[in-house]
Amino acid sequence: YEIKECDWSSDVCSSDLHEELRATSVGLVELMLSTLTDQQLKNGFTLSIAGVGDVGAGILRWLYEQHKDIFDKIKLIAIADSKGLICNRKGLDKKEVLRVLTLRDDLMTKEGREGRKKFNLKEYYKGEIEPESEAPSATHFSGADIHIPAAIGTQLKTEEDIKKMAEAGTKAIFLGQNIFAEQSLLDEFEKYGITFWDNRLASGGGIYASKEEVVHVIWEGEEGIKKYQSDRNLHVQGDIADTAIAIGRWITVYKGTRSEERRVGKEGRSRW
Repeated sequence: YEIKECDWSSDVCSSDLHEELRATSVGLVELMLSTLTDQQLKNGFTLSIAGVGDVGAGILRWLYEQHKDIFDKIKLIAIADSKGLICNRKGLDKKEVLRVLTLRDDLMTKEGREGRKKFNLKEYYKGEIEPESEAPSATHFSGADIHIPAAIGTQLKTEEDIKKMAEAGTKAIFLGQNIFAEQSLLDEFEKYGITFWDNRLASGGGIYASKEEVVHVIWEGEEGIKKYQSDRNLHVQGDIADTAIAIGRWITVYKGTRSEERRVGKEGRSRW
């Protein structure tokens, strides 16, 4: 086989299995929830997301569909796309955000990547936002309890950036992209009281699904995969969720921050 550098989800497999599986999103959400205490889950927390592509959008959709009780308690205070940021520290209208993300999907279905370029989160969102809503990078400093970077590119380049995040109030980062901070800064998060879940943990689902996608497309072809896509999605998503929860639970129990049993999914199956 000729191997070339490419985006497997868009260049090799036009059915976009990676996005359809919400691979990174599923693993990231389940990891995140598995690390929170019962009190945090009960009271809710503030959340910010940088990026509304398949990862950022998938995070909100998975929370809404699979963890509706927790979704309702979360206060989403900031979310950004490549064109700008919408922010409301009293809480954005999450269902309105989901509606807008559906419009993005419609644009992409009709116009492909050109539709993606046309989409503007700030333009389509009809809820209340703070006047100072500004550049996308400001999402990182909104002060949400939990911040999820889900966009391309290195965002934090100095120790001062990490200090600024901590002073704003951020307590944890779950990385939904490959690189967020300069490698030399990764040890500084703990210094400022921020728990940093890097992409090897938080994005493991995406890596798993990419491998699955490549293998299945090579051996079965796109048409072969489509024949049983729904069943396969459930199987892969279940594997991703189980792996993420196992990682989160092992680390938090090991560190002495969590010992309770968790139940996830609509069917309420105990993972432990």
